[in-house]
Amino acid sequence: IAEYRAVLALNDGLEEAGLALSKLHFDAGDPETAQEVLDQLLAKAPRSARAYHYRGLIALQGGDKAGAELDLRKSIALDSSFQRAYNSLAGLLTDTNRIPEAIAVYEQMLGSTPQAYHVRLQIAQLFEKQNDSQRALDQYLQFLRLDDTNADARRRAGVLLIDVGRASEAVDLLNVSPDQDGAGHFHFLRAYALEVSGQVD
Repeated sequence: IAEYRAVLALNDGLEEAGLALSKLHFDAGDPETAQEVLDQLLAKAPRSARAYHYRGLIALQGGDKAGAELDLRKSIALDSSFQRAYNSLAGLLTDTNRIPEAIAVYEQMLGSTPQAYHVRLQIAQLFEKQNDSQRALDQYLQFLRLDDTNADARRRAGVLLIDVGRASEAVDLLNVSPDQDGAGHFHFLRAYALEVSGQVD
């Protein structure tokens, strides 16, 4: 701890030292000192997205959801490619039942970091929480265009295709090889899709 404080005082390696020192205090059960270290760090490095993110997590752990949200949003504003900050903020919003705002955060993340296409799964699940089958389906299908190996996304998309009256499309989507993981469930769903679409011999 003394060495980290010395580095912090010198400004050399400031961000890494401050974050490491804060984490040491937090892990030792002293969140107040952990936050004080981050306050000191941000006074010297006010554009540290990582410091705002970690301070937001400490605030959230302490029950200060409003303070946590402010810091997480500040972290994203400083570094629009910082995926962990988006995930933390979206998680906070989801936990407080602010689903449309959580979806907006994930969509902002997609706009800033298109390679993070996996968040479409989170968006789809949030739309499902809102009973918005069509929008959830759209997200699953967009995800599957980029990664068609995800069995859970394929299964959920198949279920939703049936739900929205597109069972014939579900038949094709759920056509998997017998040795694929969860193949039994896929074949059951496909049989149901065939029945619903009237494709029964």
